[in-house]
Amino acid sequence: MKYLLTLFLFLSVNVFGAWAGQLKGKIALTEVAHDEPYSFRVSLKGQPALCGNTNNWAYVKKTDSNYPTFVSALLAAKFSGSDVTLYTIVDPDGRCYLRHLSID
Repeated sequence: MKYLLTLFLFLSVNVFGAWAGQLKGKIALTEVAHDEPYSFRVSLKGQPALCGNTNNWAYVKKTDSNYPTFVSALLAAKFSGSDVTLYTIVDPDGRCYLRHLSID
């Protein structure tokens, strides 16, 4: 029983803790809209699918505590032409929700 529990915990961390998408590229487009939660959206050049489905944009929620930091970092990367790596999950509506990013 102890081994089964250990196996279950190991598999659940690997499955549930995985990113739906992890793509690197240059930011092609930023969009600002009035509709929440998709008020700030970003796409990469070439319009690749960002979270393992057909969505080619990811959003940041205005209610996220680090929303201003995400927006500032994404705009800085766009205007400097830096590569970014976007880490996304799929939200309950099937959209790509940006949860982490790195700038090269």
